[in-house]
Amino acid sequence: MSEILSQVELGKVTIESNQIIITWEAVPGATGYDIEIDGKIVNHGSSTIFSHKELQANTQYSYRIRAKNDNGVGEWSDLIRATTLPDNAIVITTKEELKQISNDMTALYVLGNDIDLENEEWEPIGSSSVAFSGEFDGRGYKIKNLKVNKERESYIGLFGYINGAKIKNLKIENADIKGVSYVGSLVGQAENSCNISNCTVEGKGKIKGIGSDIGGLIGRCYGVYGKIENCSAKIRVEGSGSIMGGLVGSIDESDVFKCYSTGDVIGTSSRIGGLIGYANAGENNVIITESYGLGNASGLDKVGGLIGEVRSYNHRKITVEDCFALGNVTSSETNRSYAGGLIGELDGDSDNYKSIVRNSYST
Repeated sequence: MSEILSQVELGKVTIESNQIIITWEAVPGATGYDIEIDGKIVNHGSSTIFSHKELQANTQYSYRIRAKNDNGVGEWSDLIRATTLPDNAIVITTKEELKQISNDMTALYVLGNDIDLENEEWEPIGSSSVAFSGEFDGRGYKIKNLKVNKERESYIGLFGYINGAKIKNLKIENADIKGVSYVGSLVGQAENSCNISNCTVEGKGKIKGIGSDIGGLIGRCYGVYGKIENCSAKIRVEGSGSIMGGLVGSIDESDVFKCYSTGDVIGTSSRIGGLIGYANAGENNVIITESYGLGNASGLDKVGGLIGEVRSYNHRKITVEDCFALGNVTSSETNRSYAGGLIGELDGDSDNYKSIVRNSYST
């Protein structure tokens, strides 16, 4: 009886603007391989490297690979879906190249591999005077060992200040961040229609601030139509000021979808939340949905397992829906205290414009 060919084990996939390169492990007994490209099967020969060239930029392609010999074929590999880079994308592969983003704050950048910052002091990209307003796509790669120690400065993180920017598909592994206000591992302050999606921070370290707006991933997300989606923070947050959250310190006219945090949030002031410290609707309605906090939250006042304070005014509403919190909540205020397993304080400016909580709970 002939030996059954094993399934192809995929290796590295390299993506450029005009080609995609796929590698895989050689299958014992195989004399060649078939590749299915967007549903069409082609004979590839015996090489374990395939280069698909002369492709359209910013276009998705799909691939499967199987081994074969004179006795038959093996099973198809897992499906690969890969999208070529836009023509104008700048690929970042080293920490030196990452630092160079500050030379052009409006471009489109993509990571080409993991980058280890080796716990060297990092200078945040963007400031309140010159903000990053481009796009950054991590493509699922990691930035490791991020360290920022600026205990007398604000707008602290991998990105200090972004304005109308998009950041997506990035993982931060190990982050030790210290600053005054607007402090987060990924972004200190995000302003004006910023979109942050599929980003996470985890591993060793903590986020610490002595002022306001301190978050595990983002210090503050402010401005019309801002959005945080499919993001998470698995890191401890500490501070002596107000407005601290496991994921984000504060959101103002920005929405949060499918996000979570697991780290403890330890504060000594008010507006402390396991996920969000302070949620505010000024000129636009705000939605927080399908999100949760697992860490413990402690502070002086307005402490919540999910959100420290929810405030809607100026004829706008905040809706909290399909959310939950499981951590312990502790308030040190001895007189009058606002603290809750889900939300510390829920506020609104009139009966017609109150905040809304639906299908949400704490334990």
